[in-house]
Amino acid sequence: MSSIFDQLRAEHANIAGVLKVLAQQIKLFDQGKHPDFQLMQDIVTYMSEYCDQVHHPKEDVVFDRLSQKDPQSRVVVNRLQSDHKKITSLTKSFADTLEEIVLESVMSREQVSNQAHDFLDTNANHMALEEAEIFPGLLHCFTQDDWQSVSSNITSQIDPLFGDNVEGKYKLLHAAIAKELS
Repeated sequence: MSSIFDQLRAEHANIAGVLKVLAQQIKLFDQGKHPDFQLMQDIVTYMSEYCDQVHHPKEDVVFDRLSQKDPQSRVVVNRLQSDHKKITSLTKSFADTLEEIVLESVMSREQVSNQAHDFLDTNANHMALEEAEIFPGLLHCFTQDDWQSVSSNITSQIDPLFGDNVEGKYKLLHAAIAKELS
């Protein structure tokens, strides 16, 4: 087993926690209540800055190696790598929407809700596919040499939300996740 594989699994668990907090805020919004838009923005910022810029590129390196070793995985790998681009676009679009809400722009509640649910569902379905279709393949066919190869092609970066020192801008989000998990 590899530390990269362990990192990917841990990151998925962390992302699932982040998305759970977002789902709670969206539920409040859907009920006509006032969610914490700052918290929602923090979530989307984290998803953009860490997931889109660190986690997904790390997966892409691993997935490329898998598709070389197991050509049957190429169809799923291609879909997942395409999903990474789609998720980045959804994240930017949802971030823009949240910014507009904070600036008190007029938007339909239905439009915001649909966009929020699309963001949540796309991320959740994407991770589920990775865990069901790719992770078992990694365990089955990757050798220590494969893990060393992908590790040498990945730049290590500390998670600003789940690392040893939580970045200041993520303190509110970190507290919300801790509360959710307690």
